[in-house]
Amino acid sequence: MNLSVEQQLQLLRRKFQLAVEYSKSPEAKKNGGLDTSTQLSFYSLFKQATEGACTGPRPSMVKFVERTKYDMWKELGDMNSADAMIEYLKEMDKAQPDWKKVVKHAETIKFRSKL
Repeated sequence: MNLSVEQQLQLLRRKFQLAVEYSKSPEAKKNGGLDTSTQLSFYSLFKQATEGACTGPRPSMVKFVERTKYDMWKELGDMNSADAMIEYLKEMDKAQPDWKKVVKHAETIKFRSKL
């Protein structure tokens, strides 16, 4: 089955959305959670995928967390949205290898509850 570029992008966006939802879920925490470095990586990739390249002034040194987030996002440069989503999904696969099974199960339950 050959998908058009638009269909591939829609599928990528849906997978990305599910991964983002999973990262915020109690299941992610049950499965070992995400360390700070991984959380920062997800943050920067999410921002790149949803807002594009990092712009604006760098936060002051006193705002350590905000500055770290800014720096990690800025490091992504001009990476396009699709590539950021792909990298986010790769990171999720490494950090939480079973995330797709959990999401698939949740989607099945959600679908059944609509019947």
